[in-house]
Formats: sequence, C-alpha cells, structure tokens
Amino acid sequence: MEKRTSASTAAARSSLDQLEGVEAVPLDQLSEDGYQAKKKMILAIVRHAGSVTLAVFQNQMRKVIVVFIFICFLLTYNLIALSEATYGYTALKRHLTSKLEHPAPTTDSDTGATIEAPALEDVQSIEAFWQYISHVTLDALFVEDAIPTTIYTAIAGGQQASAPPSLPVTPSGLWHNKVQLSLINVRHIDPLALKQPEELMLLIAEFMLALFVLYYIAEEISELSILKLRYLRDGWNLLDWTNLILLMVAFYLRLVAMVDASRLDLQQASTDMTQYVNLLPVASTVHLTQRIHAFNIILAWLKAIKFLGFLPYSLLGFAIAKFSASIGYNVAYGESMPQLAPFGDALFFLARGFIGGVFTSAITGRLQFRLVIVLWFFGLRCLYATIAYFVSSARSTELSSDDGHESLTDIVSAKVVVLKNAIVKSIDWEAFMQTKLRGLYARWYVPKIKRLHQLENKAESRKKKLVRQRTELHIPVHDAEGNEVPPNIVADDDEKAGDEGKAPEDIRHEKRLKMLLSAKPGVRWKATALTNSITARPRQLDARSKGDESEGSSSDDGLIQLGPLQPSKIKKRRKQFLQKYRLYGHDEESVHMPVTAGEVFQSAEAMTDQLLGRTKGVGREARKDIKRAEEGLIFLRDAVQLLNRRIKDLAIQQEEVLAIQ
Repeated sequence: MEKRTSASTAAARSSLDQLEGVEAVPLDQLSEDGYQAKKKMILAIVRHAGSVTLAVFQNQMRKVIVVFIFICFLLTYNLIALSEATYGYTALKRHLTSKLEHPAPTTDSDTGATIEAPALEDVQSIEAFWQYISHVTLDALFVEDAIPTTIYTAIAGGQQASAPPSLPVTPSGLWHNKVQLSLINVRHIDPLALKQPEELMLLIAEFMLALFVLYYIAEEISELSILKLRYLRDGWNLLDWTNLILLMVAFYLRLVAMVDASRLDLQQASTDMTQYVNLLPVASTVHLTQRIHAFNIILAWLKAIKFLGFLPYSLLGFAIAKFSASIGYNVAYGESMPQLAPFGDALFFLARGFIGGVFTSAITGRLQFRLVIVLWFFGLRCLYATIAYFVSSARSTELSSDDGHESLTDIVSAKVVVLKNAIVKSIDWEAFMQTKLRGLYARWYVPKIKRLHQLENKAESRKKKLVRQRTELHIPVHDAEGNEVPPNIVADDDEKAGDEGKAPEDIRHEKRLKMLLSAKPGVRWKATALTNSITARPRQLDARSKGDESEGSSSDDGLIQLGPLQPSKIKKRRKQFLQKYRLYGHDEESVHMPVTAGEVFQSAEAMTDQLLGRTKGVGREARKDIKRAEEGLIFLRDAVQLLNRRIKDLAIQQEEVLAIQ
C-alpha cells in the first residue's frame, strides 16, 4: 500500500509540474509566483495522500456496514420465524386460562375412561395440552356438533383456530381420534386490531424485513447490471435470489391470508356461540407461510458463510469452540446447576469463568464438575494460545516470503512433499528387509532379483535374434491390427563398424528412409509427399534443433518461448508423424523431425519479440528508478539550500550583535 501511495503521489506531483509549469530551481532563486506554485504542489501531494487514506477507510467501513446490515436482517428474520412457533402457543394458553378457569372432565371414546382436564396454568408438556384439546373437540363433535362452541368460544378473545378432525377406523373396530389444530394470530387476520406489545413488535419486525428485501433486490439488480453474464456464474447470487424469491412468496401469502380473512364475519361469530366461521383456508395459508419461513431461514444462515471472509479465522475458531463447549455443558449439567440451565446463562457463565470472574461457591460440592470445568478452561486457553501462535507464524512467514518471492502456499506444499517422502521412505519394505532382515534379504530377495534380470536379458536377446533372422530372410512382420510393418533394424558388429565414420543424425535419417520405403504399397505414396527437407536436410539446422531441444526441455513451461521449436510442439509433431506413417514399435525420442528455415526464422522472431519486451520492461523500471532518485535529490537540494540560507542569516545576525556590542 505504501508503494502504491508513493507511486500515485509521484504521478500527481509530475502532473502538477506539467500543469503549473514549475521548474526545478533552488528555493533562494524562486520568485513569489514560483514559491506559491511550489506551495500548491506540496498541498496537492498532501491532499492526494489524504484521499488515498480516506478511500481505504471507506472500503473497510463499507465492508463493516454490509456485515452489519446482514446481521440485522438475520436477527429480524430469526425473530419472526421463531415467534410463529412459540408465541402462538403462549397466547392460546393465556386465552384458554382466562376463559376456561374450571374446565369439565371429558370421556375417552376408545376406553370409556374419564379424563380429568389438566390445570392449564400448570401444563408443561404441549403434547398433554393438545391431547386434552383433541378429546374435548371430538366429544363435542359426537355429542352436539359444537366445534365452534367448544374451541372458538374459548379463544374468542383474540386467538382463532381451525381444527379439521379425521376419524379413521382401526382393524379392531375402534375409532382413532386425530385433530390437527392450526393457530392463527390476530396479526394474520387484522393487523390494526393488535392489543399486545409482542404482536406490535412482530408487526414492526415484518415491516423491517420487507425493507431488507427491497434493499437486497436493489443491490442484486445493480450487481447484475455491472457483471452481466458473469453474475450468473456465481453460485452465491443464485442462493441470494432463491432466498429473496421465497421471502416475496411468503409476503404474498401473508397478504392473501389477510384478504381472505377480511371477507369473513368474525365479529358476529365471536359474540354468538351458534355461529361458525370456516377458518381452514386462512389457517392453511398461514401454515404454508410458516413452512416457507422454516426452510428459508436455513438458506439465510447458509449465506452467512459468505461473510466469514471478513472475520479472522482465529476468532472464528475460538467462537466455534466456545459455542460447542457451552452447548455441551448446558446439556450435561443444566439440571444440576442453575447457572447452566438456559443456553444463554451457560454461555455467559463460561465466558466469565474464562476470564476468572465467577464465584467458586457455584460449583462447591461437585468434584466431578469442578475437575471437568478446570480441564475445559485449560484446554480452551491452550487452544487460544495455539491459534495465536499459528497466526503470528503465518504472518511472519508471509512477510518473509515477500522478499524471497515464495508464498505461504509454496512453503506448505514443500512441507507436504517432504512429509510424503518421509512416509514413503518409512514404509519401504525393501530397505526394511535390507536393514532388519538381512538373512532373508541375502538368501531370498537378492537371488530373486538376479533371476528376474537374467530372464529379462534373455528375453531381450531372443527378441533381437528373431528380428535379425526375419530381416535376413525377408519375412514380413505384422502388427496387432494385421498391417505389415518394417522390422526393427538391428545392426550387427559389421554394420556398427561400417557406421563409425557417419554422424548419428545421418544414421537415424537413413534408418527412417528405409522404414518409409519398405512400407505397404497403399501408404508408400504418403512417403513421397514428404518435404524436401527429409531427403536434403541441412546438418547445421539439425544440430541447432538438437541444441534448442536440450536447452529448452527444462523451460517448456518456463519464461523462454521458442515458437515452433518449443519442446512440447516438437514432441507433438513426433507423435503425429508416427501415427501418420504408421511407424509402430519406435520410440518417440528416436525419431528426429526435420527443421525448416521458416521454423528457425519464426523461433528467432519469437525469441526476439520476447527479448525486446523484456528490454522495454527493464528500461521502464530503470526510468522509474532514475526519476525517483532525481526527485529525492531535488528535495535534498532544497533542504541543503534552506540550511545554507539559515546559516547565512545566523552569520548576519551574529555580526550585527557583535557590531552593537
């Protein structure tokens, strides 16, 4: 960042010099206009540096604002989704307690036994609560068909319900009672008739959630207009749109439920017990909205992974360990210790214990818990110290790698390679036998290896002898596909002696010509279609190609580009040549491809362009260094001139003082 700022400052200074026409002259020789121009230049440099710093600060603040908005959106959405399950049950229980202070007992339709109504203020299990409601509903259905008088009258104070019963007959002939009770809050029907503060808070949360949806839609549309097709390649954008579409569908169903409920006459049904209003369509819509919210909240939490890059990974690891340990202590010791009963209290208690701010009287008499919590504190602190150590070591390694042009990933990869080699070396059974089982290695393994080498040499000698006999007797050789191919030429001692005076390139060239001329008649015309470079190949170009291949083999993917003479391209041409002329049984390295003058010129042109580009780059860097050095010398000269003027002024003042004395 400092290099970027200095470069931009130098650019701004040079542009100001060009605009103002300021020349590099000593300060004592500057006129009033020149002094003002120099002053303006310095102020421009300071303003530019301040603007760069402000831009960096604005970028960081933009990230903080984005994360803060997402956290507010996530908390608001969680508040709405969780309240749908908890607040409805609490409100229904409150209304039933106020309306049915002394509920009558009911009779089980299966066994005939009397079921006492549980005290609603003491009900802790929602299962027992729904069981009593279902029995009351079904008894009213069979006795007087009074579902609205039993359920609706009890909850007419602000909570509505829809109870579609199902009465299947079991194989034994008994009736199986089942009731699905869907709760509808007043805010689902008439938002203007809210009375409780909790309902008003939920209505405000829904309004805030709608504002968040509008904000994210505008943000996604602006991003789509900038990135265009690249926008669709990012999976996070598809996840964002899925989340927003589900939210819009939930809001639409919310409005549909309100419109359907506005058409019903609920005022008369709440005062007249004989009136019945079918709330099942409204309840089904509300229930579907709750299911959409339950699924969409998972996608909202999944989006939180995208913002983990803004947080240090050390803080993230510490938070995960803290939350997981708090959940474990809440589940294990929540019943025995009131400080750990709710999850929030457990989280706060362990956080205070980590910094030494808890009283030991809370865990007095619990030796097992005391031992575990001490070990947990010790392990968590060790984990935090380990994370801090790795963060500092990674930072120092990254800083040191900037000078050596070696990144942290390269260092880790090198360590992994070293570890892999050590593991492979440790499981080398041959070395293990040679060091630990020397007798077995000498009596069994060494003779076995020697025997294998002897068999391989014998098979190779037999193969050469068979090829030599076929060559002498002119026996055709066929490949696996049934095509006739020329036999491998194996020179005997006489042929080797006759070829001693020839160059290796000529020997290989003659062998290839023999193989081409002895090919099948159907493909012999292809051999005549070769370029003249096969029959009249300059030896100097072959030597040049060989030298380039040996030197460029290590730089196939390096900095030097040889054009057509690149080793990878030569290897590809060899392979194509073998496939085209069906030269089976030959190694690619043994086939030497001819080099034309055009290819040499193209390769030289590629290297020349590359060298020219590097020369220009070095020249640009040198000019930049010279310019920076010149600017430094100019400032140094100005400082020296200021010092000289100050010295002259001091000398004049001293002479005046001495003259007065």
